[in-house]
Amino acid sequence: MNTLRGSSHYLWDVSKPLGQGATSMVYKGRNKSSGEEVAVKVFSRAAQMRPHEVQMREFDVMRKLAHRNIVPLLDAEEEQGTGNKVIVMQLTEHGSLFNVLEEPHNAYGLPEEEFLIVLEHVTCGVKYMREHGIIHRDIKPGNILRYIGEDGRSVYKLTDFGSAKQVQDEEEPFMSLYGTEEYLHPDMYEKALLRAPDKKHFTSKVDLWSLGVTFFHVATGELPFKPFGGRNNREKMFEITTRKESGVIMGVQHIEMGPIQWSKELPGYCRLSAGLKLLITPVFARLLESNPKYTWNFDDFFDHVANIIKKRVIHVFCPHTWTCLKVYIDAENNLTNLQELIAKQTDIQSTSQLLIFDGQLLKDCVQPLLPVCNYPEGITETNPIFCFDRDFKDTPLFPPPPIREFPKTKASSYAEDYKAAKACSATGCYMEKEVEWYSIKQDLVRRSVQVYIHELYHECSHLADYNKFRSKNCDNLTQWKETFLQMFQHELRMIKVLTDTQDSDIGALLRELNQFYEECVRDVNETSRKITELSYEVENELKRLQDDHLNKKILKKKWNDSVGCSSKDRCVQKVHVIVTQIVCCSVQKVHVIVTQILKTKQQFGEDRRKTGATFNDEQIHKYEKHRLFENCIKIESLFSDHCQTKAKEQFQQFHVWYRQSWEIRYKSEQIEKLLLKLAELLENFVRSLSQMCLKYKGDFERCITRIEASLTRQERHQHPPSPLMQRSVSEIMMGSAGSRDELKRMRNILIRSVLQGLHDNQKVAGDLQQELHSQSEDLSQLFSSL
Repeated sequence: MNTLRGSSHYLWDVSKPLGQGATSMVYKGRNKSSGEEVAVKVFSRAAQMRPHEVQMREFDVMRKLAHRNIVPLLDAEEEQGTGNKVIVMQLTEHGSLFNVLEEPHNAYGLPEEEFLIVLEHVTCGVKYMREHGIIHRDIKPGNILRYIGEDGRSVYKLTDFGSAKQVQDEEEPFMSLYGTEEYLHPDMYEKALLRAPDKKHFTSKVDLWSLGVTFFHVATGELPFKPFGGRNNREKMFEITTRKESGVIMGVQHIEMGPIQWSKELPGYCRLSAGLKLLITPVFARLLESNPKYTWNFDDFFDHVANIIKKRVIHVFCPHTWTCLKVYIDAENNLTNLQELIAKQTDIQSTSQLLIFDGQLLKDCVQPLLPVCNYPEGITETNPIFCFDRDFKDTPLFPPPPIREFPKTKASSYAEDYKAAKACSATGCYMEKEVEWYSIKQDLVRRSVQVYIHELYHECSHLADYNKFRSKNCDNLTQWKETFLQMFQHELRMIKVLTDTQDSDIGALLRELNQFYEECVRDVNETSRKITELSYEVENELKRLQDDHLNKKILKKKWNDSVGCSSKDRCVQKVHVIVTQIVCCSVQKVHVIVTQILKTKQQFGEDRRKTGATFNDEQIHKYEKHRLFENCIKIESLFSDHCQTKAKEQFQQFHVWYRQSWEIRYKSEQIEKLLLKLAELLENFVRSLSQMCLKYKGDFERCITRIEASLTRQERHQHPPSPLMQRSVSEIMMGSAGSRDELKRMRNILIRSVLQGLHDNQKVAGDLQQELHSQSEDLSQLFSSL
C-alpha cells in the first residue's frame, strides 16, 4: 500500500505520524526541491466541513506571527488528489513539551534550569501574540514544541493556532469554546463540559489560567487540580477549581467521596529549589485564580516573569541543614541583601552567618557594597558559598527526602501493570537523582569542613599578626611617653631655676605647669598599666589557643573523611544500572505486550485479561513483573540502608565536630574582642598623649613668652654693656667684677639661651605630636580591620 502523499512542493508519509489533534494529523515530510525535512499538518475531513473563515483562521494567524518562540509557517498548500488543506511548518525531532514530561526522569517535573527555559520561552511567545492582538485559547504542553538551538539548549515554541482569535484588547468578550479540558478556565469548563445554560462571556484572560496549569504541570509533573476518577468526575473538578480559597494552587481528592487536600505550596517532591519556589508560588496563585478580583492581567504576569528571569542565582551550601540553596537575587543587590535572602531559606540570621568562598570570608572576596552582578562566575553548585552558623545550636533532625514509595505488587491487568511500571520508572529516576544529590552533598560537607578549618586557622594567624603589630606600637608608645615626660620634667626644672618666681604671673604659670605635669604622670602611668595588663592577657590567650588547638591540629584529627558515602561506593552508578533496567526493560517490554493486547481488543473486542497474549507472553510478563519489583526493592534498600544511613552518620559527625570548632572560634572571637578593646585603649591613649603634648606645647610657649617680656622690661632699665662683659663667666660669678647690674645682664643672657633651647624643644614636641597623630591613624586602621 502506498503511504506517500504530496502537495505541489512537499511529500509526506502517512505511516509515520508525528502527532494527532482533534481535527488534524501531523506527519514528517520533505521539500521536493531542497530535500529539507518539514512537519506537514493535514486536516481531516471533519475539519474541511467547518466554515471557510474558520478553516482559514489558523493560516491567517500563523502568517502574522514571526517570533523565535512561535513555530513558523513555511507554506500552506492543498493535498494532491483530495484538496485537503495542509500547513507546512518547521520540523522538530524532539517532540512536544508533553512528550518531555512523559519521560520517566521528568515525571516529577523538569529540572530547574529547564523549567526556567520553558517559563521564559512560552511567556515570550505569549507576549508577542498579545502585542499582535492574538489569544491562543488552547495553551497546554502538547501545543508547545521543543527544539534544540545551536548552543545545545532547548528552545520551546508555541504551535497549533487552530483555536486562536484576533481581539482588540484583553477585555474583549467572546463566547466560542475551545481548549483541552484539564487546562480550561473554570468558566469555560462549566459551559463546555457541564453544559451550563447561562450565556457567559469570556475574555483573553482564559489564556492566563491555561498558562498557570501548564507551568504547574511542568514544575511538578502533575496537574494542580485532580478529582478522584479524573475526567469521569467533572462535577468535582469544577467544584475544586471554583470553591478553593484564594492563594490555593493545588487540590487533590485521593479517594472516592473523600476530602480534598488543599495546598498553597508546591509539593515536596517538586524538583524546584526553595529559592525559586518563593518566587514562582505567588505567580501560580495569581494565574490559578478563578475570581476576577484577584486575577492578574497580562502585563502583571509578564513583569513578574521578567523579574524572575533576570535575577542572578547564587549557589550556597549550608552544612548545618544539609541544604543546597539557590538564592535568586537582583543583579544590583549587594552582600547585605544576599544575607537577608539566605536568612529566609535557612533561619540563620544575617548577623550569625559566616560566609566562606574559596577558602576565605566572602566579605574579603567581594566588597560589601559591590553589586552581585560583579561577583565571581565560579560560584556554582559544586563550588558554592558555604554558610555556617556562628551561634551554635542543638543538632537538628536530618532532613527527610521527599521520596514517593514504589507501587506495591498485586495481581492486576496488563494495563495496570504498565501503569505500575511507569510509576516505578518515575520513582526510580527520582531516587537516582536523590542518590546523586546525596553524593554531592556529602562531598560538600567534607569540603565545608576543610574550608572552615582553613579560614579559622587563617583568622587565628591574622590575630597573631595583629598582636605583633600592636606589640610594636606599644613599644613605640612607651618610648614616646618616656621622652615626653622627661622633656616635660627637664624643661619645668630649668624654668624654675632660671626665672624670677616673684613675678606673680610667671609663678601662677609655673604652678599650672607643675600641676599639669603631675596629672600627666598619673594618667599616663594608669593607662600604661591597663595596656600592659590587657596585653599580657591577650598574649596568654593567644598562646593557649595555639598550644592547645592550632599547633596540635585538633580539628583536622577530629574529622573523619571516610564517614558517609564516597566515590568508591559508586552508589550513583549502582542506582543508574538498576533504573536503566527498570526503564529500558520492564517498561518497554510491558508496553509491547500491552500494545499487542490493545490491538487484540480492537480486533476481537475481548477482555485484555482473558485474551490477547500467548502462554509465552504471559510467562515473560510474569518474569518481567517480578524483576521490576525486585529492582524497586534493590533501589529502596540501597538508598535507605546505605546512602541515607551513611549520610545521617556524616550529618551527626559534622555537628559533633562543629561543636568543637565552634568552641575554638568562640575563643578566637574572645581574643578578637580583647584586641579590639586593646586597640581602642591604645587609640585613646595616643589621642590623650597627643592632647597632652599639644597642651604642654601651648602652656610652655605662654610661659616662655611671659619670661621673655619680663627680661625685656628689665633690660630697658639697665646700662649698656661694659668691658665686664668681655670677661669670663667664671670671673663674674667669683665676684671679681663686683658689678650687680652686669651680673643681672649675664643672668638674662643665660636665661635667653635656655629659652632658645626651650623653643627648640617645642619643635621636638611638635614632631612628637605629628608622630602620635600618625600612630593614631595606624591604630584606627587596626581597629577597623579587626
